[in-house]
Amino acid sequence: MIQQNEAYNKKMIKKFNIKIAKQRQLEIQWCSELTSLDFVTQTKISEININECCNIVPVVTLKQLMELSIKKCKLERITLVNMQQLLHLDLQNNSLKSIQQINQLKNLVNLTYLDLSGNQIVDISQLRFLSKLVELYLEKNEIADIIALNNLKKLQILHIYENKIVNVRPLKELQNLEYVDLCNNLIIDISTLKGAKFLQNIKLKDNKVINLEIAENVMDAIFNEISDPFYFLDLYPQQDATEEDIRFSKKIDNIYKIYDSARRIKRLRNIMYLEQQRVIKYCLNQQQLQTHHQIVFTNKIINLLSQFRDEECYLK
Repeated sequence: MIQQNEAYNKKMIKKFNIKIAKQRQLEIQWCSELTSLDFVTQTKISEININECCNIVPVVTLKQLMELSIKKCKLERITLVNMQQLLHLDLQNNSLKSIQQINQLKNLVNLTYLDLSGNQIVDISQLRFLSKLVELYLEKNEIADIIALNNLKKLQILHIYENKIVNVRPLKELQNLEYVDLCNNLIIDISTLKGAKFLQNIKLKDNKVINLEIAENVMDAIFNEISDPFYFLDLYPQQDATEEDIRFSKKIDNIYKIYDSARRIKRLRNIMYLEQQRVIKYCLNQQQLQTHHQIVFTNKIINLLSQFRDEECYLK
């Protein structure tokens, strides 16, 4: 590994030429004048990690390479030649504006992990060719259209927060999706997520979701492993949820507590919860309890008494 505490002046290093290397991993950090990496076919390296080498002009040709990480290098483009064995590609925190600037990306047909977070990417249409992707990180870009994702049938983990997404309908096709982080977007409706039968965790904070009615086949524990919708959906705080009721499927029988931290929601009078008689723990702030004195619970009206307004309310 070449890093900052080496005795020689790394800033003078411009080129490595590794002809016969027994090592499997190469790590390079803070070599600001490094401009090229040349490898011959005899190399045994299978993993390369490059960090903060700001002048590198990467044209990577290494058939055996399985993992490549080039982070914080101000990359505006990269060419990947004969890299069909690559499984893991990490190009986070660079200056990529388009996936087309990753030349030959669509040829990485065995790729299972891709991190393009912290760039300036708008168009992700080329991702439709990467059908073996399992983990995908696209957060902190300029993405609005995610239709290319509907071809990623094996995708299990998706981070795409801090973008400009409105429509999540393409995610309906991702039936193996287990985790999705959609925070800080422009999303209004999440009902199309019902196709993700293995979904365990959805994060939706800081969107524009105003209809919080969750479809039964999204939230029903028969179809997925969600046990605490408010926690796993991470719906709060919903800044624009000021007019809609919150409803949950009557079929859900494994919710054991709900933390209501959506401070701006004004109406809670039609909340539907369990069919069975069981204890539900509400953590309602004082402002809400002053204006909402009744909650529908198992088809009965429960009066929230004033003495509970500053405390946790246990309703039976």
